[in-house]
Amino acid sequence: MPAAFTHAPIALLPTPFPRDVFDLALRVSPLFAALSDTVSRDHEFLRDTLAGVILTDDFTARIWRIYEVGRLVAPRLLRVEGIPNELGGTM
Repeated sequence: MPAAFTHAPIALLPTPFPRDVFDLALRVSPLFAALSDTVSRDHEFLRDTLAGVILTDDFTARIWRIYEVGRLVAPRLLRVEGIPNELGGTM
């Protein structure tokens, strides 16, 4: 089955937005952020969920390859919070 997607409309100018919908967005945004964080840490779920899209969409395939390289490189990166800087503080 071919993959399909739909672009969401965007606005270039300020657009009126119903206050009740805005308030709802504020209430659910922490839940959505937690869900996004949890999903982003589950490699197997991402791989299984995106498998079909990766095969049919070049952009997603390129992003997936970047993600895969990052997973291999990231554990070897050093943390730099304790390195002093020129102003006497730390990074």
